Amino acid sequence: MDNFRAALELSSGTYFMWASDDDVWAPTFVEILVAGMESELELALLAAEAQYQLSDGSRLDFFPEGEYWYLPRHETAFDRALAVLRHNFGNLIYGLYRREALINAKGTILDRVSYVNEIPVFLRVAERGGIRVIPEVLFFKTTNLETYRAAAREYRHRPPGLDENRIKERQKNPVHQLYRATRYHLATFKDVALAVLETKFNAIEKARLLCLAATTLFAHLVKVGIVWPAQDLVDFK
Repeated sequence: MDNFRAALELSSGTYFMWASDDDVWAPTFVEILVAGMESELELALLAAEAQYQLSDGSRLDFFPEGEYWYLPRHETAFDRALAVLRHNFGNLIYGLYRREALINAKGTILDRVSYVNEIPVFLRVAERGGIRVIPEVLFFKTTNLETYRAAAREYRHRPPGLDENRIKERQKNPVHQLYRATRYHLATFKDVALAVLETKFNAIEKARLLCLAATTLFAHLVKVGIVWPAQDLVDFK
């Protein structure tokens, strides 16, 4: 988190993006995103689809994560904030931003974010401008099979195979797995709530966002903490 914040604080210019050292950009990645931002001045964030790969460079089956954001849909900042809570995805963080949407005279957009999850960042960006995703793979995200499997499941893309060691680990201590997932979701809600309360939306809009965040995160906790482990145990047997 300190690296993310420092990179932003030291930046200058019109545009900004974060990058992980083990990810790969297509040669036209920056060119296409800059052209898109310059043609759509209302955008605060423009990203591209990502394909996952392993550390040895082998590419995994592609599935779209940003499909909801392919077309401009939301005329108001509140509508965009609602959409972020329903349709965010992790790789959106590696898109191209207008720097003014991330930093101002008071500080950076990250100053009060612990960065357990990207949602608080997207909420603040959504308040300042539009968000869109280009339906073209221009970015290759390096990961492991476990992370890939979890991401694929979010979009009902059934990845092949199960990690026998991970299943055995869950069989030994399912309560601990649920405890870890619960802690993560509670920490995420804390950051999301702070982001919502610091927006310029009215009290009713903030209440709607907080209710949506609570219900969405609880449903996700049930899915990753109970439903998916149960499915894995059944499939493994």
